[in-house]
Amino acid sequence: MSLGAESGRRLATATRLAGWGGAVLALTGMALVGGVGVAVLVGRQGEAEAWARWSNVGQTFGALSTVISFLGLAVLVNTARTQAKELRDQRSELERQRAELRRSAESPIMREYWRASESARAVLPEHSDERLTADLVDAVYQELATVTRGSAARVGAEECRGAPQRGSRGR
Repeated sequence: MSLGAESGRRLATATRLAGWGGAVLALTGMALVGGVGVAVLVGRQGEAEAWARWSNVGQTFGALSTVISFLGLAVLVNTARTQAKELRDQRSELERQRAELRRSAESPIMREYWRASESARAVLPEHSDERLTADLVDAVYQELATVTRGSAARVGAEECRGAPQRGSRGR
């Protein structure tokens, strides 16, 4: 997915969430203003029968409060699920990028180029994107070199003990 498409998708999601948040706030505000207004009107009349009737209205607001709390919980659960999905997607993308770096690191031509350009990378500003990318590639190359040396040492030790090499069949 391109960077422009990704930012467009995030903007659409943010716009949709802002719309829902505004609607919930507007409904909550209308309920509060309406409730306070009714209480003021009833309070001026002071009849016992009217107070009993408005007591029932107050209980209705209690039920409305439960519904609003449920909606808040639903939004919270949805937000957590969305964040978990985004995190999974981000981890997957990072793993694909690291795999691509490993493939390029295995290329002898790329390794030679990387060694030859070391002095140019050394003068990059410390917090620049180029320097951060170079540091990431260096880390992958070092990791690859460690794994390669470890594999070579293991194979050498197996050969010394007379153990069959990986991929070969005992005869």
